This record gives sequence, C-alpha cells and structure tokens, in this order.
Amino acid sequence: MNVVFEGPKDAFACYVVAHGAGAGMKHPFLAAIAKGFAERGVATLRYEFPYMERGSRRPDTPSVAKARVRDTELQVWQNVEQSYLNLGEAEERIGAAQKAVESAEENYQLARGRFDAGVANIIELTDAQLALTQAQSDQAQALSDYRIGIARLERALGRR
Repeated sequence: MNVVFEGPKDAFACYVVAHGAGAGMKHPFLAAIAKGFAERGVATLRYEFPYMERGSRRPDTPSVAKARVRDTELQVWQNVEQSYLNLGEAEERIGAAQKAVESAEENYQLARGRFDAGVANIIELTDAQLALTQAQSDQAQALSDYRIGIARLERALGRR
C-alpha cells in the first residue's frame, strides 16, 4: 500500500485521508491540506486506493474502496500496537542487561582479587573482563533499542 506520513514531531492527532477521483495522494491539494494540518499540530497519513496504484482511471467498486479504508485503519492500529509492545520488551531488556552488568562486575572483582592473591591465572581474569565488556555492550544495545523503540512509537502515533 502506498502511503505518505508527515507531520510535526509533537503532533497531538493524526488525520487519515485518501485522495479523490482522478487525483492521487500526492496531489498539490492534499499536500496543502497536510501542510495546514501540520501547522496546527496534526500529522497526516495519506493513502491511495487500489485503482490509483494500478494506474487505472476507473475507480474501484465501493466494496474494494471500503476494504482499503478498513485495511488502512487496521494497519495503523497494528503499527501503533506493535511499536508499543516492542518498546515494552526493550524496557525489560534494559533491566536484565543492568543485572547482567552488575553480576559481571562482581565476577570481575572476584577474579581480580584471586589474580592479585596469586590463586588465579591471567586467563580467568581475562575471561571475567571479557564477560564484563560483553555485558556492558549488551546494556548499551538495550538502551539503544529502547530509544529506537520510543522513536518508532512516536512515529506510529504521528508525533515524528
């Protein structure tokens, strides 16, 4: 499905609109409407009916047009819901990653103490240091995934 999504990053609503007969979603009139909405804090999602995507001049039957409207609504809601779920999962990974870092730091300190006391070898110390570095890397990735999740949710909600 062809869509154009645009609006201010702090949009408080999203207006979903399709083109009229003979003019596609990128027609200057619809672009001007989208610009006017954006100036008023509203994002827009413009989409096309199947006959325009096919390059036909003959409009779709009412049942096909209604199906496209419903399909667009469902896709928008599905995108918002999926973005929200992904954000929740990313938030959970941050907590798990933090605990992994704390555990790896403790293991490293223990390995360092054993190495300094002469009861552990350099391989044990290096392994503990590697595990700590990996845990820190995983934590950074979890934080990055969370920030990306926020941006995707805001985009799905019409705020970016």
